[in-house]
Amino acid sequence: MAEFSDLLKTDALADAERITGKSYKDDEETMRLGFGLHLVLGAAKEAAAKAARDSYFSMNLAETLALYADMGFTEVLCDEFGGISYGTESAPAETYRILWRDGILATVESHQGTHRNATKVYYNVAVHDRSDLWSRISSGSMTDGGVWVGDHDAREGIRTNLARLGEIGTFLSTWVKRPFLWLVTYAESKGDYDYAAINAERISRLPADVQAAIGGAS
Repeated sequence: MAEFSDLLKTDALADAERITGKSYKDDEETMRLGFGLHLVLGAAKEAAAKAARDSYFSMNLAETLALYADMGFTEVLCDEFGGISYGTESAPAETYRILWRDGILATVESHQGTHRNATKVYYNVAVHDRSDLWSRISSGSMTDGGVWVGDHDAREGIRTNLARLGEIGTFLSTWVKRPFLWLVTYAESKGDYDYAAINAERISRLPADVQAAIGGAS
C-alpha cells in the first residue's frame, strides 16, 4: 500500500519541471517531458492499484461496484435515468447509486450503461493525529471539535485513501456536520436545476438510519 500511496501523490508535471528547471507553461520541452512522465505514471498507478485491489481511472462500473462490495459497502439507493445519445445510437439506461458503510457515504454513476462516470465518498473523521493530515485529505474543513468533514474523488485509490485516513482518525458512524453533498446525475445538471432540491429528494428515499446518520448537528 505504501508504494501505491506514494504514486498517488506523484505529480508528473512537477517532476518534469524539477528535471529541466523550467516551467511547463513556458517551455515546450518540459511540457512534452511532463506528458511522457504522465503516461508512464498512469500505467504504473493502474498496475499498482490492481495489485492493491484498489480503484483506478479506467475501472468499469461492474468492477467499481465489486470493489465497494469487497470494502463492505451496501447499496442503499439505485436510480435509473436516461443517458446521452451519441450519433444514431439510442441513449443507454444509466444508473446513479448511493452506497453506505458505517459513516461513509459513496456515490457511483454510470456512463454509457457499463462504464463508470463519477464516484465519490463523503465522511466525518475525528482526527487524533494531525502531523500528516494534509497529505491524507482532499476537499473539506475541520470543525472546532477536531472532526474533518470531507470527501474524496473515489475514481483512483479509494481503498488506500480511506485506509490512510483511518490511520490518523476514526470515521464517525453519525456525522457531526454534513459535508457539501453532490447527489446530482450528469443528466440532471444540464440547464436550470436546483441541486439542493435534488439532494433533498434523493436523501428522503434513503433508509431512515442512513438519513439520521448523515443529518449532522449543523
